[in-house]
Amino acid sequence: MTPTKLDIDRGAFIRRICEHPFDDSLRLIFADWLEENEPEDEQYKTLRRQIADSSIEWRSYLQAYSMGYMVGEYSSRRGLMEEVHMTCADFMRHAEMLFKNNPITRVSLTDRKVWKGFYGVYGWLISRSYERQDTLRFELWKKLEPKIETYPKHRVYESESQAFEELSRACVDYGRELARLPKLEWPSQGAG
Repeated sequence: MTPTKLDIDRGAFIRRICEHPFDDSLRLIFADWLEENEPEDEQYKTLRRQIADSSIEWRSYLQAYSMGYMVGEYSSRRGLMEEVHMTCADFMRHAEMLFKNNPITRVSLTDRKVWKGFYGVYGWLISRSYERQDTLRFELWKKLEPKIETYPKHRVYESESQAFEELSRACVDYGRELARLPKLEWPSQGAG
């Protein structure tokens, strides 16, 4: 089936939003375009409502489109999918498709647990398999930015929450790379 001009235009809007997921003006322009070109699709109302009230969050199950089975959950904020929760294996399998079609800024790997080291440090170990819950595939591990001294096969952080946050960002970097999106410019901690 050949895509229509509307399909191509819609795809271009989604791509631009995926390239700049923190820019709400792109979402509002997309909402205007949807209202004008696809008024029967109520998504434009959802976009405007969730941008106006950023506390609105939708959670739902995420299905692999072609396989038809559940691979995890997602959260929708500001009108579009922004966060996914899934196993590491499912993430590695579906990351490219997810990031090509959604402005994802947060990933939670539900089967990974932080390694707890001596002296109150936390981190991730490298592995070519998924045998242990504190190990990561090399593709993700190399994208982690350690906050304190790094050992040859460890990425170490001061807290468990910091380790999970860095893992989420590494997953986002990995997914964006697969989808051929530019590296994400993260807003500063104080900004929104």
